Amino acid sequence: MFRATRTMLRASQVLRAEAAQSEVKTTAGKVLFKFRSPTMSMVDGEIDLAIVPGLAGDFGVSDKLSPLLAQLRPGVVSVQKEANSPMQKWFVTGGFAVMQEDNVCAVTVSEAIPVEHLDINLINQQLVQNEALVASAGTPEGKAEAEIAVEVYSAMKTAF
Repeated sequence: MFRATRTMLRASQVLRAEAAQSEVKTTAGKVLFKFRSPTMSMVDGEIDLAIVPGLAGDFGVSDKLSPLLAQLRPGVVSVQKEANSPMQKWFVTGGFAVMQEDNVCAVTVSEAIPVEHLDINLINQQLVQNEALVASAGTPEGKAEAEIAVEVYSAMKTAF
């Protein structure tokens, strides 16, 4: 038993030492931002600023942000790679964001759609259709699905 404990302790020390050696260094005033979905990487590099739709409200990701773990709600992730450059924007349906002490932020989402690919007319049409489904749903499951759709399409509409 003591041998196993010593082995585990030694292994954890080695892992910590390797992690310290491979620690990511970012440029002063920058954040290493990793914004990914299961099928693609939208951003994987240093940025100046990102605005992320947290469940408790939107929050900014910038240099020296305290470590955090946040669940995301449907909304827009905005990323500014350089100061005074235009913001790149993606609509996300949800996900998670993790900010680490070393200015590394990972945002993982189920899907991300560039805002310029959204069609406001289609969004309005789907919003009206799903609002009607909420009122006329015959089952609790049908009503829940329609309510989720209304939440997502309402969030998409705010991207404009």
